[in-house]
Amino acid sequence: MKRILLQLDKGWFAAAIVAYWLPQIINSLRLQLIVRWLSPTTAGLPFRLVFRVVCTAGFIAVVAPIGLMADAAKVGALRLAGNQSLTNSARATLFDRVVAVQWMALFGFVGVAY
Repeated sequence: MKRILLQLDKGWFAAAIVAYWLPQIINSLRLQLIVRWLSPTTAGLPFRLVFRVVCTAGFIAVVAPIGLMADAAKVGALRLAGNQSLTNSARATLFDRVVAVQWMALFGFVGVAY
């Protein structure tokens, strides 16, 4: 194991770590902003909780081949750990999905236009 780690190119290894974790951080920030936007009366959720929710939902989406399971996990986590109502949790999860699709469409449009 140590021999394998010593043979790794440190630059590519660092790039792979950044490429793996950066989308999780971006998705967590996006979900946190959506939760704040949808329920401005609450103090908001701590980033650590939102990050754990996003990582767990991503794991569930990989394990369960249906993306709906990841959304159900987000709703449940926001409801239980974030002290959000069922309506606010579902709304935040739905808007999180819609915003992600809009960004993908924008990147696709820019990619095709240039």
